[in-house]
Parts: sequence; structure tokens; C-alpha cells
Amino acid sequence: MIGEIAAGALDRSRPLWEIWVVEGLEGGRIAYINKIHHLLADGVASVNYLAHVLYRDPAALATLEIPHFTREEEPSATRLVADALRDLLRDFAHFPTLLRDSARRRKLIEARNRSASVVPAAPYSKEIPKLRFNRALSNLRNYATAQFALDDFRKIRERLGGTINDVALGMIAGAMRRYLLAHDDLPALPLVCAIPVSADREAAAARISGNNLAYFHVRLRTDIADSRARYEATRAETAAAKEVLELLGREAAREWMQYIPPLIFSRRRQRDYRVHAADRMDFPLSGNLIVSNVPGPRETRFTARGDVCEALYSAGPLTEGTGLNLTFWSYAGQMNLGAIACKKALPDLRRLIDDMHAEFAALLEDSG
Repeated sequence: MIGEIAAGALDRSRPLWEIWVVEGLEGGRIAYINKIHHLLADGVASVNYLAHVLYRDPAALATLEIPHFTREEEPSATRLVADALRDLLRDFAHFPTLLRDSARRRKLIEARNRSASVVPAAPYSKEIPKLRFNRALSNLRNYATAQFALDDFRKIRERLGGTINDVALGMIAGAMRRYLLAHDDLPALPLVCAIPVSADREAAAARISGNNLAYFHVRLRTDIADSRARYEATRAETAAAKEVLELLGREAAREWMQYIPPLIFSRRRQRDYRVHAADRMDFPLSGNLIVSNVPGPRETRFTARGDVCEALYSAGPLTEGTGLNLTFWSYAGQMNLGAIACKKALPDLRRLIDDMHAEFAALLEDSG
């Protein structure tokens, strides 16, 4: 059902969100499926939004006050033009500073890479192999989930080193190797995943809408057969990519995007979708897949009518040429994985989820 809901476009004549209520599930359970356009909220905003609709204490719901809603006045055409001109002048004034800062940061990165043992993966480079799910997107989607104990993630982290995110990437690297070997499709080069992270300053971290993302790119060392060695190599790739991201600055990409006219960007994207550009072997990929890790509520939450929220799952966006998105949400002692894929390019998504469980068991054994 989630695959079918995700496959359809939102109605642009209405607010860009929908809530589907699914009844009749096992044990009288109810599922709430919130479909929202990514321009309205990223992971940080989604977590903060959930704090307003899921509650810690069901007893407090009896005294819950519903805030009064006041509709904002719609800005006039004159106000919109004036605001746009003001922003344009500000951007022009900032451009020389951006050029100098970018050049300085680039030199720092080049100096770092000359002496480093690991140089991070670069998006749109020829080192990114073309896989079965790196093709033009169809209008069909697959969706599957997996649930793990967060304590098991912590156990692997403590014994093998790294972070919770390192454990997730290590599991994905091994699962992708298993999956591609089963399909006789394992490339000699390692896979590359694009990882979005928050670019918020602390003052903006409480927002419940909008996007402020930076990306870094990590080689998943699918070229290494040994699970322990693969984990350590993928962890080293992640550390290098994070280091370069901080040298570059998390706000760098967003600042440069201010100087690209939206019409040019959107028309290029629309053209790629229309002509199935990603089916070409020379189509540049930002990564083979997208991986997100969102830290959700640590304690059990309740709905407004007092129902227990048992689990949280998510599904991220797909882009032309990148037909697989894996999104983790931690919640109340769980580590929940939502996987969405182009159904035409990756019809057996459930098989990949089975490989995730198998690889996680192998990592637990290695850490035992």
C-alpha cells in the first residue's frame, strides 16, 4: 500500500501533504501514513513536527490546549517583487565573499587529501558503478521495512568501534554485496551512497518545516569479502567524508544554489525524467543509493486519543538514476528501516531486506 501511495504525485492545487488512515490491521491496529513533499520538511523538521502530534504522557492529553490558528495575510505582488529584489541584491553583495571562502576551503581540502590515506568518494565521478537500480525511474514503487534492536546496534558500535551510523552503513555494505552477488551483478568498484545531514545552526534546530541539508558521499566497501574488514574500511570512508564535509562547510551547497535560477534547474531535471536520461551508461550519478539516519524520540509516544505509537518508519525520495533510498529512524529502543525503490529497477526489495538481517547477524557475531 505504501508503495502505491508513494507512486502517485501530490495534488499541486492543494497543500502538499496527505494523511492516510489504514484500519483493520492485525490486533485492531491503525496505521497513519503521512505523505509530505520534501520541500515542506526534512528529517530535523519531521522529528520536531512529531513532538507536536505525538505525546509523552497520555494523561496530559485531557488538559491539552489547542492553539488558536490565525491565517497570515497573503502578500501582495508588490511585496513579493520587493522581497525578491532585496534578496537578489543581498546575494550579489555576498558573492565575492563566497568566492573567496570557497577557494580557501578548496585549498584546505586539497591539502588534506594529499596527505590522507583515504580520499572520499566524489559525486558524479566515473568511479561510481552503474547498477540495476541506477536507471530511469518508472512510476511504480516498492516499499519494505525491517526492525532491529537499538541495543544490538550499540553492542556492535562498542565492540567494533564507530557510531550508530557506521553500524548502519556497515550492514548496508554487506547486504548490498550479498544481494548483488546473488544477481551476479557485483561490480569491482565499491558502491557509493549519498548521505543527507542537517546543515542547521543550533538556533534553527527547533524548526518544524523547511529544508537545510548538506550531503556527503561514502564508499560502501562492497569489494571486500570479509565482513569485519569491510566494516572497518567503510567506517574509514565515512570518517574521511565527514572530515571533508566540515572543511567544505555544511552550508556551502545551499549558498551556491542561491545563484542557480530555479527554472534552469527544474527544467533540466524534468528533461532528464522525460527522456529517460539515466538509462544511458554515461549518465552521471551522485551515488548508487541514498541513506538517511534520523534520530527519533527515545521514549514511547502516544497519539492525541491515547493510542500507543508502536513504531515509526519513513520513506525518502528517489532521484533520476538513484532508484533506492534507505531511511533509518531510531524510536523507543528500536532501529527501524524503511526501504523504497523503483519497482521496475528493483522488484525484489524484500530479498534485500532479508540480506540486511543476515548481514546484521554476521556483524553481531563478529562483535561477540
